[in-house]
Amino acid sequence: MKPASRMKSAVLRKRFMHTAVADILRAAGGGALPASATLALCTLDYLAYLSKRAGGNSENYQRLVEDYIVPINSLYRPNEIYAWRCSMVHTYAESDAMLAADLGGYLMRHHDPGFHLSSWRPRTLSINVDTFVADVVWAAHRFFLDLDGDRDVEARAEGLLVVSGGSMDLVAGYSEWFAEAMSYESMHPALRQLDAESPDLKALRGDVSSAYPVQLFFRTDGTMTTPTSGSARGT
Repeated sequence: MKPASRMKSAVLRKRFMHTAVADILRAAGGGALPASATLALCTLDYLAYLSKRAGGNSENYQRLVEDYIVPINSLYRPNEIYAWRCSMVHTYAESDAMLAADLGGYLMRHHDPGFHLSSWRPRTLSINVDTFVADVVWAAHRFFLDLDGDRDVEARAEGLLVVSGGSMDLVAGYSEWFAEAMSYESMHPALRQLDAESPDLKALRGDVSSAYPVQLFFRTDGTMTTPTSGSARGT
C-alpha cells in the first residue's frame, strides 16, 4: 500500500501563512473590515481541521479557540467566537449559535484596542478587528510551533487548498524550497515579527493595525475628520 503523502511542517507553515493568513491582511489593506474578520474566523476553522480533534466541527473549533486564543486574552469566550463565526460565515445575520451563546449581536471597530472585548453593550460581542486579527496570526504562529513535525498534521495538510503561482508551480521540489525560504515580511509587511528570533505580540498588533486604513468621514460642513475608529455592526 502506498503511504499517505505528507507536506512537511516547514513548508505547510509558510504556505498557510502566505495564503490563509496573509489574505486576511490583504483584505484589511483594501479597507474590507468585515471581510478581514470573516477570513480570520475561517483561519481558525482551518487550524481546527489540521488539529483533527475527536469531536464535531463546533467542539473542535471551540477547543482550538480555548487552546490558542483564550491564552492571549482570558476575556475571549470560545462559544461567543464560534457564534460570531457562524453568523459571519453562514448567515451574515443571526445564527443559532448566537442564540445559544446568549448574544444579541456584535459590533466591530478598528484602531480602537480599548473597545476590544469590552462590555460596551449588554449581550453584544465587541471586537476591535485589528486586535482580533493579530491574535489569530499569533495563534497560528503558536499552533505551528507546537505541532512542528507532527506526522498526522502533515498528512491532513494535503487536504488543504494550496494557492501558489509563478515559479512555485514549476517543479515540486523547487516549489517546496521556495515556500520554505520565503520570509514572512515578503508575504505581507505586517507579518515581519514572525521573522524575528523572538516574535513579540505587542509589536505584531501594531504592525497588523497599520495594515488597516484610517477611515475618513465628512462633516455636514463638508470638512473631513479622521476618527480613532471605524465600525461595522451586526445584529
